Amino acid sequence: MVERDPRIQAGAYITDGVDLYEVTGVQRGPGVMGISTVRITVENCRNLRCLEFLPDKIRSSFELVKAAPACICPDAVEDIAWEADLAA
Repeated sequence: MVERDPRIQAGAYITDGVDLYEVTGVQRGPGVMGISTVRITVENCRNLRCLEFLPDKIRSSFELVKAAPACICPDAVEDIAWEADLAA
């Protein structure tokens, strides 16, 4: 499953043994015969080139360097703890 593989989470860093890549996104699109296609967008950290791979390619050719950070985002702007001097 794509969502559970830490190599395919946005914000993760992966390597093919030569270059370091940052996973920048996961795109789902219409596929063939009703099966959706998933493409993983990565950015090469050395030359900043953006590439797209299928999940199977990432699973077979890349290793996890650093997992994506856990997102703990507030539900609403009101939940953000603002500093008093910045709010004025």
